[in-house]
Amino acid sequence: MTHEPAPFGADGCTCSPQARDEDGDTRPLRPDENTDRIVGWERGLTCPHHARSVLDPGRLARYTRAVEKVVGIPTESYVEPFMAVADAEQAALRQQLQDAEEALAAHLNAPQLRHCLFPGCLREFDAMARMAGGPPARPSWSGEGWRQLGNGSVHPRGGRYICPDHAELVVTHLPRRVETPSGRWTVDCACGWMAPPQRWHGLVAPLWEEHLLTANGDLPPAPPITDPEHRVPLTEHTDATLTELYDRLWDAEDELVERRDAGQAMYRAWNQQRTALAEAATLAAGVHNTLLVLRSRMKADSRDWDANQADAWFYAVFMGWDCEQQHDHTGDCTQLLEEVAVRHGWSTERVARIRKFRATFAKAGPNGETDAAASRAIEED
Repeated sequence: MTHEPAPFGADGCTCSPQARDEDGDTRPLRPDENTDRIVGWERGLTCPHHARSVLDPGRLARYTRAVEKVVGIPTESYVEPFMAVADAEQAALRQQLQDAEEALAAHLNAPQLRHCLFPGCLREFDAMARMAGGPPARPSWSGEGWRQLGNGSVHPRGGRYICPDHAELVVTHLPRRVETPSGRWTVDCACGWMAPPQRWHGLVAPLWEEHLLTANGDLPPAPPITDPEHRVPLTEHTDATLTELYDRLWDAEDELVERRDAGQAMYRAWNQQRTALAEAATLAAGVHNTLLVLRSRMKADSRDWDANQADAWFYAVFMGWDCEQQHDHTGDCTQLLEEVAVRHGWSTERVARIRKFRATFAKAGPNGETDAAASRAIEED
């Protein structure tokens, strides 16, 4: 009886074909290479036909044929038991390999739970499932609505993730870690609260968490540092408490210098803006006076401003052919621009540009409304 293995490349074979490179070393065959370059095969660990075993079926068959020739004992009497042992061993090895692969996959795909930073909150979500885009193992591990503190913030002990229940609270009290001029650290909260400066930046996160609990109503407000009832008596001060007070004093002095510099910078910026506004007001007054003189000269001129296109255009821009008084226009109001445009053959686009130019000059200088107001003032006098 013979037990020949299946050829390499047969159905189910997972062995890797090998080729030889220019240096004579074997390497895996590339997908774009011809099968004529195959010089051998590398046995796959999971190949059902060629996975090596302590009792290799091919080697056992060759050995039994040699024994049968020398001893004369039929191979049927002992080959079958040996082959059964070999098959059982290979099946056991495949099962062990499958178990190892499943254990590795379970380890790589294990839930990576992230907890809420709010003290006492037990909510958590599966970060691995969130990044993979798949559903979590439990509905309560969903990452929908979770947020994360960015760089420049504090580092709470519970992580930097925020559950949907406390997202609005944390956004309202968003922390920003600040280094003071003395080299110490504090927290600038979005609500305006600031923690007492600390020598190590890791101590400001618990202070912010305490402030968060206070803002949420879970803790009573802390007494102010300047409260006489909570001051340390002078006789009970130690080197550590005095050092803390001196550090706060130096921080206050540095902050005073910073605020003074900021105030001076704001004053210089305001002064520059004030100067620029004054120059703009002077320029606007000059433009207004120039337009007033021009308007007065044009009103006093006896020429017919509708005689030619150029004069009609100048009059339309600087004086205006239509009524510009701020009232409900009636049939008594002059609306002559359309008639002038018809007489001189102006297009609708040109009329629209003239109206635009006139509106600009009317805002910058005298117009029909200012003329009417001046006339009313003269009549009242």
